[in-house]
Amino acid sequence: MNQTEISKILLVNKSTVCREFKRNIPLRGRGAKVYVAENAQKKTDLRHLEKYKMVTFSNGMKKDARRMMTVNKYSPELIAAQWAKDGKAGVSHKLFINGYGHASMGTGVKIPVTRSCTCT
Repeated sequence: MNQTEISKILLVNKSTVCREFKRNIPLRGRGAKVYVAENAQKKTDLRHLEKYKMVTFSNGMKKDARRMMTVNKYSPELIAAQWAKDGKAGVSHKLFINGYGHASMGTGVKIPVTRSCTCT
């Protein structure tokens, strides 16, 4: 069965089927060039876990950042690196700084989490 026939059965565009195969059919190793739905689902779940997430720059994060800036004299780059090292949900140093070169401590700001951090 080819991709066009599969797309007609599933009532999706054939490019959707092509993209699914391209993402989830290994080219080398065990199971090469064979689509396995269970493996495809595992890869999809992993992709969703690794993609950028939006988090609120919470009051706790702001408090922690203020402390690190005043007591430890950390720059936004060092704060972001420390959060990543500690495995805390944090923001990229680029998004941590507002347009005026100061740490952004606004309320309810949603900022993408860096990949090295996990949301808790």
